[in-house]
Amino acid sequence: MRAIEQKWLALGNRRQQDVIKTTRGNTHLL
Repeated sequence: MRAIEQKWLALGNRRQQDVIKTTRGNTHLL
């Protein structure tokens, strides 16, 4: 696996986790 692909995968995973956190926070506010 190329380093560039690993970097993009890491960025995608981090973004996904951020989205999950925000959605959890929003549902908690509701």
